[in-house]
Amino acid sequence: IDPTEPPTYSPLYYEIRDNIYPKTNGLFGKTLQRLNQFKQFPYINALVYPDNITPYEFIDFVKVTGGPNDTCWVDLGFFKDPQDLSAKYFMTVNRYYSNKHSIQFGLRELTNFINWNVTSYTDTTNFTLLPTNGKAEFVDNIYPGDAKLYSVLPVILYGGTLIADETAGEGITLFDDMIIENGATLYVSGNYYSKANITVKSGGKITALANGKIIFDAGKGIIVDGNVQIYGTANNRLELEFNSGGPGVTVNFGGSLSMSYCDINNAVIGINAEAAGTVNISNVNFTNCQYYGIVLFGFGNGDITPPPTASHNLQM
Repeated sequence: IDPTEPPTYSPLYYEIRDNIYPKTNGLFGKTLQRLNQFKQFPYINALVYPDNITPYEFIDFVKVTGGPNDTCWVDLGFFKDPQDLSAKYFMTVNRYYSNKHSIQFGLRELTNFINWNVTSYTDTTNFTLLPTNGKAEFVDNIYPGDAKLYSVLPVILYGGTLIADETAGEGITLFDDMIIENGATLYVSGNYYSKANITVKSGGKITALANGKIIFDAGKGIIVDGNVQIYGTANNRLELEFNSGGPGVTVNFGGSLSMSYCDINNAVIGINAEAAGTVNISNVNFTNCQYYGIVLFGFGNGDITPPPTASHNLQM
């Protein structure tokens, strides 16, 4: 063996290095390690639907979409998070019996919430389902011999994208980052605890119902990324509590914020807008903000109308 020559490896080495190792060492493998499998359904013929539908936990059916009816078998495995037994996880393996790969899943038992986030831990993609009567469907590509691990979780609890109006009620906790878009409104009733950032896109809204209050963990806050409204009413003010000096409300470049009847407490900066479009603020109270109530930097125009009794600190 010539030590000056680079080593040669088998095709299996490159398959493991390029395809298998990144999955097992990435989000897929790390998520799977913390889950416990509790039920398995092997050898499901995904081409005989709808002739012999058998419910599989919270899945009504799996089927291959399109193409001639040759053999295609899939396995389903269901998992639980020992730290959160209510979360829904499942994995699908496409057995190496055909070239079929476009697989449709019919889900059920999606109740009590409106927006449901589906995450694929293999390719880190995610999207939102809006069930009808607790049922929804989605299609994904799983190539022969491959597997995908999914979670199906409520957006207002586990994050993702809110695309339809929904209410976060008393005592609910948001555990991962949430995006509000598609003109959706997040209604807040009672205390809503947030361990993550909430980003509001153009047309998105956050508004208060009775006693509406969002309580953020340290370092978490609201990010405005577009034309956004955040408001309460004279009778139902929206309270934003930024514990341990959180960042407050950040208006991104070009964003526009309309805020009224809100109370901002304990932020480093209550509202921080850099090179924003327009900021319209009325009847907003700032309490115990560490540096400033409002910072406008590189700003176009603004309309700020604090209430007569509000104490505030404005930097422009």
